[in-house]
Amino acid sequence: MKYNKRLESQDAGVVDNDLFQFTWRQHFLTYAAMKKFCGQNEKIYTVNKANNKVSYAKLKRFEPGAVSVRGWTQHIEKEFSHPIESNYLSVINKLIDSKPRALFSTENLPVIKYLALWSARFSFKDSDSSINVYGNFETMELTPFERQCLEQRNTQQAGVIQKHESNSQQIKSLYESIVNDLSGIQFILHKVQCDMNLVLPDKTNLLCLPISSNSILIPDSISFDGQSVASVSSLNMQMLNQSDEYYWVEDINKVVRC
Repeated sequence: MKYNKRLESQDAGVVDNDLFQFTWRQHFLTYAAMKKFCGQNEKIYTVNKANNKVSYAKLKRFEPGAVSVRGWTQHIEKEFSHPIESNYLSVINKLIDSKPRALFSTENLPVIKYLALWSARFSFKDSDSSINVYGNFETMELTPFERQCLEQRNTQQAGVIQKHESNSQQIKSLYESIVNDLSGIQFILHKVQCDMNLVLPDKTNLLCLPISSNSILIPDSISFDGQSVASVSSLNMQMLNQSDEYYWVEDINKVVRC
């Protein structure tokens, strides 16, 4: 069956989507959004800066450069993140087919929220399963079902705070702070109209938001010429430099040109 790029946010890493099964591999960069950068046969170039490796293959659902292993709770993964991701995908599905223009207020806010979520989750992608116990509380062993029930309700066993639970509290706080900081920004939809491709970095700078190989959202205070090879090359270089370990692009030969 051909993959439909107009998907809403979906659970990642949940086998058979069982209700009480932990999502172990969690995306900080939404998979459905990444698919929009794929080229023919849904293939994409993946550049690993840390290892100086370049690969060209079908985008994996659990791309190493886009996921965390149990970085946050099921509450953050499902109840908190999915509505933000789905609203964002609904907006960019329309923008990708639109001409360059300023975003409507109903489009601008979902974009800001997604940027904040991306940035907040990225900050806590490198987690572990360490446990901190505060006070002299008596604790008991919980079954996976019981722990899942607690997480779904955004609670935890008294006296026991696991790393991913602590991360989740901080993700929410950081998310709200970033949304507030970006609230005054008006994004403009720009189109690349030359023989170049936009890159997708693993880390956002909270300003330039590429939504496909030829579409990008930029604040109205920043100038950009989508018809200029030099302008696209310069923007790509900024995003390459801001990336942490990985970036993706449809055609590696159309990233930077002198």
